[in-house]
Amino acid sequence: MSGSTTMVECPNLQASLDQYFQTCNSRRLFEPAPLFEFLNSDFNRGAANYSALLAPGEGKVRTAYLTYTQRILESAVTTPGTTRNCAATTKRGNLSTHCDIDTTAYEYVEEQIVNTDFRRVCESNGSIVAGKMLDMISALERKVATKVTTQAVALIGGVNTTIAEGDKVKVDSGINVGETYLRLRLKSQQPQAGTSTLSHLQRLTT
Repeated sequence: MSGSTTMVECPNLQASLDQYFQTCNSRRLFEPAPLFEFLNSDFNRGAANYSALLAPGEGKVRTAYLTYTQRILESAVTTPGTTRNCAATTKRGNLSTHCDIDTTAYEYVEEQIVNTDFRRVCESNGSIVAGKMLDMISALERKVATKVTTQAVALIGGVNTTIAEGDKVKVDSGINVGETYLRLRLKSQQPQAGTSTLSHLQRLTT
């Protein structure tokens, strides 16, 4: 009879990180994108399912012609003084616009799954396919969010001509070539090109 002087090593273990570090499926946790989320919110797109009007399903797209009222600007509000005036001379109509979906503008991502992938992984086949689809949806959402945000930055208004030239900087490269922004001084005391929201810099912008 023979004996052993060594201990049997523990076997290698395989487990999902979610099992120990997440209380839910991390594939369903999309990265925060405030602007993109607002653009796709009911508040912005219309709680009456405006998107379904343009894309009713089954791969069909339609053009929608919509009317809307003009927003009354603050500059139209006056301070007449102590005399009450009940007369009105201003007439305001409504406007119209058409909206459609550009069927040639889309993003694409793909991944190939072969038979051996199902055989070698401990997860069920359904979980594998569902997980792969969630991963690709996450990548698509992030790509579209980045693209939309980048395009929104290009819509920032110009700087008022009364601002001194030393306080302005003109973009020489990138998607905003030719745009002028305020030159802001940061903690480093080095002048840097920066942007601020219109609500904060309304008096400086055109």
